[in-house]
Amino acid sequence: MMDNVTDLLAELAAHTPALPGALCRDHVDVFDSETTEAVEAAITICGNCPARAACERWSTAMDPRRLLGVVAGKHYSHDRRNPAPSAIGRTARR
Repeated sequence: MMDNVTDLLAELAAHTPALPGALCRDHVDVFDSETTEAVEAAITICGNCPARAACERWSTAMDPRRLLGVVAGKHYSHDRRNPAPSAIGRTARR
């Protein structure tokens, strides 16, 4: 159980991958949005990202219910009833 904010932040940081050169870092608002336009834009950005392979390895090791927004070219719904990647937009191409 978390005793304080420091413990919570340490727990979150332990599960955050180091992705040097990740293009999503400059577009957080697009990757966390639920609009079709933002999801498609994020998927396109993923398709050109130099960190995509590392991101994909990290995301496939995660429980998909912990992933939200666009991760490694896939959209994970914020809808708790459907935690699997959604069909909105298209997946990024390599």
